[in-house]
Amino acid sequence: DLVQSLAWDPGKSTRLASSSADRSIRIWDIATGQTVVTITEALRGYATALSFSPDGQYLAAASGYENDAGIWKVEDGSLVRRINGDSPAIAYHPNNKWLALGGTAGVKLIEAETQKPIAQAGSKQVPHYITTVVWDAEGRYLAAAWSDNQDSGGSVQLWWADADGALILLSEVKSGTGAIRQLTFSSDGKWLAATSAHGGAIVWEMTTP
Repeated sequence: DLVQSLAWDPGKSTRLASSSADRSIRIWDIATGQTVVTITEALRGYATALSFSPDGQYLAAASGYENDAGIWKVEDGSLVRRINGDSPAIAYHPNNKWLALGGTAGVKLIEAETQKPIAQAGSKQVPHYITTVVWDAEGRYLAAAWSDNQDSGGSVQLWWADADGALILLSEVKSGTGAIRQLTFSSDGKWLAATSAHGGAIVWEMTTP
């Protein structure tokens, strides 16, 4: 069915994960074009976010429509654990220990292995629905987008994470367009790009130290 989300394995450049509207998640070997692993009915709804662990051993996925999330082994597609709570947006931190989650409760960090809470951004700081979260390559900054609805758009927030996982809000920028669907940092961390529900793309220059 329709492909909804994609994610590259950071440790293996030829491995790509995709999620489909049929609720399956597939891991592909791009060199051969073959499916390596297929996870059927992975979530209650189709995955709107995928994220490989930095070591490539695990794949996290979250559904923005059923508030369902989990972690699977890349080797065989077996379920490792479900993630409790409202978490339609998900992203592994480069340290391999943390997961950033986003939803109606705002932005939070948990330990990937135990689900122990590390940090929670209060509802006053993140008053709306988080649609996507993404780390820069060094794991210093976390970008998160929230929206009121598809038409009115929302904002992109930039957070700094200290060594203990505390989140500090650095800045917030209005999108100026429809709701933000995806965010990605450039590999050198100098740019943050976003795609909009209205079909446009936006790029911001990172000026934070």
